[in-house]
This record gives sequence, C-alpha cells and structure tokens, in this order.
Amino acid sequence: MKKINLACILLMLLSIYSCKKESIETSSLSAQSNSNVVTDDTVCRSEWVGEFDQNTPERTYYTTDHKIIFDGYAHVQVPSGFARGAYATQIILPTPDCAVINGDSLRMSVNVMNPTDSGNSPYTASVYLYMYGSNDSAYVQFNGYYSKNTKIGVGRYKELNVSGLYHLFSTYEVVSLIAKDHIISVYRGGKLIARVDYTGTNIGQLQRIAVGFRGSGYVDYVKLYNSTTGALLMKEDFNVPHKSTDTWY
Repeated sequence: MKKINLACILLMLLSIYSCKKESIETSSLSAQSNSNVVTDDTVCRSEWVGEFDQNTPERTYYTTDHKIIFDGYAHVQVPSGFARGAYATQIILPTPDCAVINGDSLRMSVNVMNPTDSGNSPYTASVYLYMYGSNDSAYVQFNGYYSKNTKIGVGRYKELNVSGLYHLFSTYEVVSLIAKDHIISVYRGGKLIARVDYTGTNIGQLQRIAVGFRGSGYVDYVKLYNSTTGALLMKEDFNVPHKSTDTWY
C-alpha cells in the first residue's frame, strides 16, 4: 500500500513540474517576442538633409539634429557675414526603399517663402524645385531680380529666361512642378506659369526631391501626388521640431 501511494505522489509531482516548466517557457517566449515588436514598422519614411553652399567646392550638410526643421517650417540657418547672393541653401529628401514612385507621373507641391527683409539679404535671387529621377531630372527655377536666370525643364529639354518665372517670394506661396504625359509644367498659386515638352527622355523612378534658394528661404510643407490619379504619395508638414515626419503612401 505504501509503495502505491509513493508512486502516485511521484507521478503527481512530475506532472506539476512539467506544467510549470511549460508555462515558464511559454512566458519567456512571449516576452522575447514582445521585446522585438516594432511599433511603426508599417510607416514608410526618409530623413531630410539641409545643405549650405558657399559657391565653392566645399558644401556643409546638416541633419535634422542641426535644427533645419522648426515648429512648422524647414529652414537652413547660416553663419552671419554672408551676403545672400554669395550662398545657396536647400533641403533634400531621398526616396526611401519602401516607396517606388514614377517620376513621369508626379506632382510636387511646396509652400515656400524667400523674403528680402531678413538678415544678410542685400538681394534674393532664386527659389527652385528639383525632382531627381533614375534617368533624368525635372526642375524649375524662379528668380526675383534676373529673368535670364529662370529655367524649367527635364534634362536637356528646357526653356530659359521665362518671364512667368520672374518672381519674388516675399510671402508664402504654393508652387507645383508637374510631370505628366512627357510634359513638365509649373504652377504658382494655382495658375499655369510655364511648360516644356520633354519627349525624348524620361525622369524614371524618383530618387530624391529638393527645395532650394539663393539665400536661405522657408518651406512650410512639401507634398507629392500622382499627377494622373491625384493620389497622395508623400506629405511633410514640418510640425515636429528637429524631426523628419514625412510619410510615404
């Protein structure tokens, strides 16, 4: 009788130990799995970079940690002592690997300002937008003082000295650079300003975009759309200081 009771007791203890071990192992695996969870792994995002060009071979690049993004706008700050005509600035956003964008069906819309009444501003020259593709690049350049420095085009297909691009951005205005059906067009304030047929080349897959200035202008937002369907492809409002919050769709 004692042997039977002892056997039962040993069997019960073994069963309890096995259950506890299984429970511990399950909890451990669960904790390990939770520690590897990426909460925003569905967000497609890139990082803005700022550039300061002194018209020399050397250029200075800034990340968002260098305060190129403020509470509501992007702006590359420069050292004092430079006349605005002696340097240029721009913000650049590479296309992330998770976004495949056809540059030949693309609209880039930005809200920009390049005032002449800020520090170190004897004059302000240009505001420009670039869409860099795997094959060629689309661009528009406004100028507030010299119409001969204006241009619009894709690669070698371009127009220079365009009267509609002779404009000074003293306050915020929306500019759109649109590629559709092998025609590159530019709108300012919703009005068509200029267009160029670039049949003979392709922009290709979008590699990066840039918004630049002679001097140091301000960018309120940047948005990309499919110019054929109107679908939103990317937006950046610069609402979080020192942080890229661009979202690609």
